[in-house]
Amino acid sequence: MIKKILIVLAIFSTVLCVEQSKLSLVKSLVIPGWGQLEEGNIKSAKQFFVQESVLILSFLGTVWTSNHYEKSYIAYANEYAGIDLSDMSLQMAVDVGNYPSLSEFNENKERQRQFNLVLDENNPNFQWEWGNNEDRNKFDNMRITSSLSSKVGSFIIGGIISHHIISAIHVTYLQNKKIPQLGFNVQPNGNKSVSLFWTF
Repeated sequence: MIKKILIVLAIFSTVLCVEQSKLSLVKSLVIPGWGQLEEGNIKSAKQFFVQESVLILSFLGTVWTSNHYEKSYIAYANEYAGIDLSDMSLQMAVDVGNYPSLSEFNENKERQRQFNLVLDENNPNFQWEWGNNEDRNKFDNMRITSSLSSKVGSFIIGGIISHHIISAIHVTYLQNKKIPQLGFNVQPNGNKSVSLFWTF
C-alpha cells in the first residue's frame, strides 16, 4: 500500500515540476482528459474521462470475475474430486479438468511417452477422482471462464495504455491549433505583406 502511495506521489511531483508548455501533455498521460481540461476543451475532457472510467470499470469487472470463478472451481474440485488446487499451478487445474483421475492422467502420459509429466501417485496432494463427467465438465467450464476473464483483463490494460497515449496526442493537437502561424497575404492594392493568422 505504501509503495502505491509513493508511486502516485512521484507521478504528481513530476507533473508539478514539468514546464508549463508540456504540463497538459503530462497531465493527459497521467489521467486522460486532464490535459484537455487544462487546455480549456471541456467537451473532449468529458469524453476522455468517461472513456477512461468505462475502461477501468471493465478491467475491475474482469478481475472480479476471474477471481470469483477461480475460487469457485478450487472449492468445487476440493468437494467433488478430492484435490486442493489452492497452491497448484494453472496447468494442474487444466489436467484435473481434462482427466477423470490421476491414474488415467498418468496412463495417458505414459502411452504418449511423456514420462517427465507423470505425477507421483503416492503423493496425496496429486490425487483426484471425479465421480462423473458432468461434475468434471462443470469444473472445467468454471476454470475456462476464469482464464478467459483474465485474458480479457490483459487486453483491457492494453486499451487503457493506448487511451492514455491517444489522450496525450490529442492534447498536442489542441496545442498546435493554438499556435499562430505565418501566412502570406496579398493586399487588394497589389502590395504583398506577411501577417499572422490562426489555423483551425
